[in-house]
Amino acid sequence: MKTTILAALLALLYATAHAQDPVKTSPQYYKVLLENEQVRVLEYRLKPGEKEPMHSHPAGIVHILRGAKLKVTHPDGKTEERPAATGETIWREPTIHALENVGESEARAIAIDLKTAKPAQTSNDEETLWNLERAYWRYVQDNDLSSYANLWHERFLGWPSVSPTPVHKDHITDWITAQTSKGLVFKSGELKPASIQVTGDTATVYYWIAFKWVDKAGHGPAYTLRITHAWLKTGGDWRIIGGMSMPEPEKAK
Repeated sequence: MKTTILAALLALLYATAHAQDPVKTSPQYYKVLLENEQVRVLEYRLKPGEKEPMHSHPAGIVHILRGAKLKVTHPDGKTEERPAATGETIWREPTIHALENVGESEARAIAIDLKTAKPAQTSNDEETLWNLERAYWRYVQDNDLSSYANLWHERFLGWPSVSPTPVHKDHITDWITAQTSKGLVFKSGELKPASIQVTGDTATVYYWIAFKWVDKAGHGPAYTLRITHAWLKTGGDWRIIGGMSMPEPEKAK
């Protein structure tokens, strides 16, 4: 067991330390369209089945020219699949990852990297917390209530948007079972980071999450929530000890 943990830790440190400029590590997938002291504009192409090794990006903007399904591998070895919709424009925080096109169409995008933005040098705790937040929604989608409940501290107190009053850990899965009991299935969308702050053994994480509860025909309204989670690290493990969610306000027409 100790050997396995040590190997995983060494792999994480190696991947983080060796994450490089993707134009240098994978020039076959990138074309520099413009570069100056402020920005670098890249054209990106990744065909089905192609894999891009671990690399880093500064903060910037990505415009999807042709959507595809991408498998993302994080420095700690965890993976997730992210669909990218044609025409979508997203803000990308500094990141370190590897990519594989697991879909049936070529991924094409224009990326604008901001040279004045801070590089992708997030702390190990920040990377761990973002991975835990993504795992949170995977557990909901898989209806893995045991793994989901394990994310919460025993003394958790929070206020979900669907609850009229704050709840403790013993009611943390109520919002899930209320929908699955109707035969609905959870479909997770984009997790968009807003901010994170780690102070010793405590952390506060803010982000947006898009999702749907769909019926057997795959129909269901789309929702976007603002999520606030307070995390506490005990014995090396992070657990959610407080939080709140609220619907994203509709934009004025």
